[in-house]
Amino acid sequence: MKAIQVLLVLSSFLPLSASARDSCRLTREVNGFDAPKQSRLSSLRDFARQNRLSFGIESVSSLDKQTSISAPSGTVLTIVKAIVGPISKTIECFEGVILVRDQNAPGPKWLNTRVPEFRLNRSRLGLANAALWMRVEVVLNPAQTGFAGDILGDLGEYVGPFDAKRATVRALLCHLAVSSPGTIWISEDIQPFGGTAWTNRLWTLVPYEATNRQ
Repeated sequence: MKAIQVLLVLSSFLPLSASARDSCRLTREVNGFDAPKQSRLSSLRDFARQNRLSFGIESVSSLDKQTSISAPSGTVLTIVKAIVGPISKTIECFEGVILVRDQNAPGPKWLNTRVPEFRLNRSRLGLANAALWMRVEVVLNPAQTGFAGDILGDLGEYVGPFDAKRATVRALLCHLAVSSPGTIWISEDIQPFGGTAWTNRLWTLVPYEATNRQ
């Protein structure tokens, strides 16, 4: 286990490619999916990792229910619906990421916060996630003057570079996700459900590649 001191360094980058933005085609045909009895959230993670998809979960309500899944071959959308089950969720594609939202309740307000600028060189995913979190915290609380802490364990694959202006936090999290080999972000600080996960007071980020290397 190694610890790397978090440093926030802002410099120049290139924008996210257009092909990455189109990577969550909900009508794409995929193989059937089976999962043992576990939480619906864990099954979403396993399905996403199996098919190289990224997810953004704006609410985990009802996704903690333990159930087994057996879905025949079909589109990404039909299988995601089978995993989510008979609960009021909206499933849509945004910035290359499959978003799962409550139909009857908005996600956290901070997801709609616009960040004046987020610029970062190509970095390991764990460091990029920490840099984004610190940038968001400063926007939400301008009185914030500094951060201290370590990132423990696997730092994930390289992502970026990024150069975004006036993007929402939701969009920036999605940019992180689609720049990686596969990631799920959850708009809550939750206990990791297997493998590497990075948490802060706003969100949890789970990289699939790092999970596979455990």
